[in-house]
Amino acid sequence: MRVVVGDDLGGFIEDSEADYYEQIVRRHFRGEGCIVDAGCFIGASTKALIRGLEARNQQHEPPEPPIIAIDRFTASDHYVVEFLAGIGADIRFGESFLPIFLRNLGRDTPRVEVRAGELVQVGRVDRAIELAVIDLAKTPALNGFVLQRWLPQMVPGHSLIIHQDFYSPTQPWIAHSMAGLLDYVSLEHDKVGESAVFRLERPIPANVLREATFGWDRRDALPCLDRMIEFVGTRVAAPLRLMRALAFHSLGDNAKARSLLEEELAQSTPPPDQKWEKWLSAAVVAVMPEVFQFNAVLGRLYWRHGAQRLGHA
Repeated sequence: MRVVVGDDLGGFIEDSEADYYEQIVRRHFRGEGCIVDAGCFIGASTKALIRGLEARNQQHEPPEPPIIAIDRFTASDHYVVEFLAGIGADIRFGESFLPIFLRNLGRDTPRVEVRAGELVQVGRVDRAIELAVIDLAKTPALNGFVLQRWLPQMVPGHSLIIHQDFYSPTQPWIAHSMAGLLDYVSLEHDKVGESAVFRLERPIPANVLREATFGWDRRDALPCLDRMIEFVGTRVAAPLRLMRALAFHSLGDNAKARSLLEEELAQSTPPPDQKWEKWLSAAVVAVMPEVFQFNAVLGRLYWRHGAQRLGHA
């Protein structure tokens, strides 16, 4: 396998997120536990965390690597293959991009315990977790693993949970599960990029963690989503409102789903989310496909962000 890449490899996180990770490690990490970078891809988030370590005043780090980086490190999605091709990497579908990650770390590799594989196989953490950056809760089952395996390892009053996909309407189980934990966590930062940041305030009983893991797709889950929308506030809640519309659609109440989407379409000022057009177009395709027959503006959104995903281009 031949890899030809430049010095700045980038990744899927926004610059604002990378800057935040650096600052939160510099201010927050005490060295009494570890940082989990879960879904690190080629290392943009990992390098930001390392920069935070370097900026700390403390001279000594724990004897074990302070960062645990977890990923399958396999190009198993077409958008990953396309991204890697865009940075000059000859990685075919199904091949490993772990060498790119390691090259990206360079001299900082000793600071990172690299775990390559499926989360359920390599994701058990026995150390205290001071900070968890989560970008692999891509299914309800993986989200459940994170909740039940990692949150008990966190330090009440100190540890932070950064959910990178919190505002993605395609992963509503994240917002639902965190809504079930609001009696035990506080909101450290409402939104940076697509991330929301929570602080664990007190230990979470095992039965509460189990309950938060399940039921995101039931009708009685809607009050949880409503609670989270109120909790984060109107300034950042637009993507969660899309989740709510899609939830009504999946439950068979398409009239309610349409009404909620029409409210979003009527907004004169779109939310400041980089992916808002993509998210909105995907929701409209699901709930109101007929609008594309006569609405040119939405049609452009569809072809820009939705067609390839749905197999129409």
